Formats: sequence, C-alpha cells, structure tokens
Amino acid sequence: HIGPTCTPFPYVPIIAGIPDHPIENLTLRDVSITMPGGVAVKDALPLPLPENEAGYPDTKLFGWEKHLPSACMLMRHVRGYREKHLVLKTHEPDERPLAIYEDVE
Repeated sequence: HIGPTCTPFPYVPIIAGIPDHPIENLTLRDVSITMPGGVAVKDALPLPLPENEAGYPDTKLFGWEKHLPSACMLMRHVRGYREKHLVLKTHEPDERPLAIYEDVE
C-alpha cells in the first residue's frame, strides 16, 4: 500500500516513461494511494504537462509553485498497463481528477 499521510504537497506518485521509451508491461495490483487532497483546479498545473526528458526523474521537473493536475497519481508513456484492485482517494475533497493517464495503453 502506498499511503502518504502528509501535509499538502504539490506532488503525487508519478509513473512515467519518455515518448520514445515507454514503460512496458506494468501491472498495479492491490495498491491503495491516499493523498491529502484539498486542492482547487486553479492551483494545479494545466494540461498537457511539458515533456522534460533531461529532468526525469527529479520531482521538481514541473516546478514547485503549482500542484500536479491529478490528486493521487500521474501516469504517462506506458504500454501494456493493467490494474487490479487499485484504490485512489483523498483525505479532503479535491477538485482535480484522482488520476491522469497520458499516452497509456
């Protein structure tokens, strides 16, 4: 189980390949992610997020001034993704979607 119980923080778990080198054959099974929540859409980065291959995997690659556009998880550039018993939730109401999937099959 992944369950950060911290004060509001602008970053959620990120699973990201890069455009020409996606993560392949990923399965998330029996995973629970609980984030603080409580973020308004106006305080989140707009989509689409820029590519920054040189910045991966630094969590600051999108900057510190805004929250990510999803409340619990961001996934991009993944092929062969499967999930079973994935639970995403927030402690406080949040205007953002729980997860964002960009270029995920």
